[in-house]
Amino acid sequence: MQKTVTTWPGFKQHWSGLLNFLIGPELTRFDFELPPVDQVVDELRRCPVTQILSGVKSATFDQTDISESFRKLPIDQAMDQPFNIANFNFESSDFYASGQVFYGLRERWVEPWGRALRSHGFTWKECFPIVFISGRNCATNYHMDISHVLLWQRYGRKIFNGLKDPDRWSTIEERCRSELNQTRPAEITEDHILRYEMQPGAVLWNAFTTPHWVDAADEVAASLGIVHRGLRLDGRLCPHEEELVEYERRIGA
Repeated sequence: MQKTVTTWPGFKQHWSGLLNFLIGPELTRFDFELPPVDQVVDELRRCPVTQILSGVKSATFDQTDISESFRKLPIDQAMDQPFNIANFNFESSDFYASGQVFYGLRERWVEPWGRALRSHGFTWKECFPIVFISGRNCATNYHMDISHVLLWQRYGRKIFNGLKDPDRWSTIEERCRSELNQTRPAEITEDHILRYEMQPGAVLWNAFTTPHWVDAADEVAASLGIVHRGLRLDGRLCPHEEELVEYERRIGA
């Protein structure tokens, strides 16, 4: 069931489902280069809105905050620790400025991707970059995202684990709440997993509210992402975001 989409007609056919898929280089000719990964980690950990969690592998999303101790370590020691770093607000620390870690990111990746989406009939409410960095053999455990996310692997190797039949393992209410304290069902076996190996340069579409978890291999692994909220093709949301809108209407959110 692994899929790689290599054309815009193919992307338009598959973007709105619950299954994750790879996107071929025909659609993702980006030329942004990150600085060395230890420099990126060092600068990100200085940002007060950067999340730094333990990275411990578990069936449940581990939210143990290790930011205080992690920020105090020399960078070489910090890189040897278990950790998960995430930053969802690059504007807060001026990371786009000349000489900063994400200088040129908007012009070379976010904006070209947005122009390509628009040219093929897509619009959106929000579209912004994020970053995830995992320590050696660390994990981002079982969870769902209330967004579509384009993921671009930059350093190291990650294993992106989704499910072949997401509807079997999550209810409408679970998908709409998308709480991080959900636990991966013990009944999930290898036969149920839709697994992609993300080598540097790989690009993956993480579908709206599909359950997934991500494992880093034996080196520090970094990926950039673009979050899409309110994404529409020819004016229509994907069925699962329509589901969320209807759920919020019913509960009066």
